[in-house]
Amino acid sequence: MDIYDREQLKSLLPHRGAALMLDGARYNPEDPDTIIGICKIETDNPHLEGHFPGKPIFPGHCIIECCNLAAAVLFRLKHPESTDLPYAIALDGVMFKGLVTPGDTLLVEVKLVRVKMKAFFFFSAAVRREEDGKLVAKIETLRGVKAPE
Repeated sequence: MDIYDREQLKSLLPHRGAALMLDGARYNPEDPDTIIGICKIETDNPHLEGHFPGKPIFPGHCIIECCNLAAAVLFRLKHPESTDLPYAIALDGVMFKGLVTPGDTLLVEVKLVRVKMKAFFFFSAAVRREEDGKLVAKIETLRGVKAPE
């Protein structure tokens, strides 16, 4: 199992600052179509500010972006020769099943389901809280398209 920290993710993604929502990733080359992104929800997370003051909740759109980022890391690990990343173009079957609050750590499991014409990528995602294994979100299909080089 290969473990990537936040600094190593910066070598794979252009995202910086608050846009780099993943704190790490786990990748097993023996299961090359799956990655687990790690997102620690700290009390000072900028995405919590003003989102349910007094009882902050990590926004659903941020959970989706964590899935997008994990998919992008998976793409880069599978295609190290590529200089581009796929862009998310559609989501199907998005469901939020639990609240995410400060102190939680999300395990963002993304699987590459299929590739079409070497340009369209289809992923699925399941997001669980590390602390109790509870499923908090899932995406049946996350579609991405490779940007033209």
